[in-house]
Amino acid sequence: MNELSVVFLAGIGDYLKGTKSRASLAQFVDGNKEQTKLFIRQFDSETQATNNLVNKYVAQFKTTYPAKKKLTGKQVDLGIIYAEARLERSVQIESYRTLETGVSVAGRGTRGRISGNNGGSVEDTEDTEDTGDTEEVPEKASNGYNIIEGFNIFREEARTLAESQGLFINENLQQLLALDQILLLEFLELEMRVEGKLLTELGNTMAMIEHSSRKNIKCQIFDSYKAADDLDAKILDIFLAYMDKLPDEPLLNHTIKETELITKFLDPILNGMLNDHDTYHDFMTNTRSTDTEDERPDAEMVILKQRTVDYTVGYCEVKISESSSNTVEVHNDMVKLARFGKKLCDEEDLDGSLLALVVGMKLTFYMMVMRANVFYTMFEICSIEVPKCLSSFPSLVAKAHQIKQVIHAYHNH
Repeated sequence: MNELSVVFLAGIGDYLKGTKSRASLAQFVDGNKEQTKLFIRQFDSETQATNNLVNKYVAQFKTTYPAKKKLTGKQVDLGIIYAEARLERSVQIESYRTLETGVSVAGRGTRGRISGNNGGSVEDTEDTEDTGDTEEVPEKASNGYNIIEGFNIFREEARTLAESQGLFINENLQQLLALDQILLLEFLELEMRVEGKLLTELGNTMAMIEHSSRKNIKCQIFDSYKAADDLDAKILDIFLAYMDKLPDEPLLNHTIKETELITKFLDPILNGMLNDHDTYHDFMTNTRSTDTEDERPDAEMVILKQRTVDYTVGYCEVKISESSSNTVEVHNDMVKLARFGKKLCDEEDLDGSLLALVVGMKLTFYMMVMRANVFYTMFEICSIEVPKCLSSFPSLVAKAHQIKQVIHAYHNH
């Protein structure tokens, strides 16, 4: 049960305990319109909203009056209040989308900086002269939308909502982040690509995986390795590592625990993408002792200087459970990760930080970038379903472009 449902259920319970007349759901709704609208606006139809509301009322009635055999007053007409709730929700969503569009239009410079001028390796960008100038992000997008004003309006709306009825981690994730000067954006399509011939060869090799030995598959990957640039070679490293670790098929009656998830399924891709000893990039899990578990994420992306950590450029959070009932914890981790990314950019004076969130077998990468010297944008650049076995492994080829983009962004923070 999500946080919003728990609060709403408690409200029904308080009403049932406090009413001295014949209790009814219609009476509760009439006396708690704002609380009810906040709950029912998440449903796509009036019927869904009514059924869920009645179920909550029935459950709380039985808890409050366990000795009563007859349940009274569960009929309710949500027609008008549901329409009002959905209208308010639509206005809120439209406000956010308008802001998101304005920022995206103005963010093409960021896309260019992260993607680079071509699809080559890290070395292709190293000869560019550094003038020391910081790119000025315009206050207005090319379509005339005032980015700063739009974000400030959205943030004030979030503050007002927080003061009037509270913010909930599942329902109001964007608003919660806005209060921390962070705008969460949807997936940003970037332009870096794996070399065409190499991608075709890799796809053909993976297509043979069920009919060939592991040794033969690795030999064919090594053949492609010779002509690969530095970034493409790292993608091939990931495929080689998985060939050693993945089982042929998932084990029956077996639950993957945290240690197995990290060492067998996440290690090949995270180390392949984020470890590079030639450029002093390292990826390490957090083993430092802290007063609370919230003080530091599960893993860090760092730059080494000789034999010590020079500074951190990114963080990673891992959540073992994929259950939909765990969304509150997942969103808490996202808020935590966003705040760490923002703090990291400020303290290390970085153009951007790389953030990774693992939920079960799903791995998602985000970039945190300062926008208009006023707020930060956190946008998704890659989402990968981590393979569980060799039979599902070939699907990773379709993510090769995105993987290369993450590696490039990481090396050009």
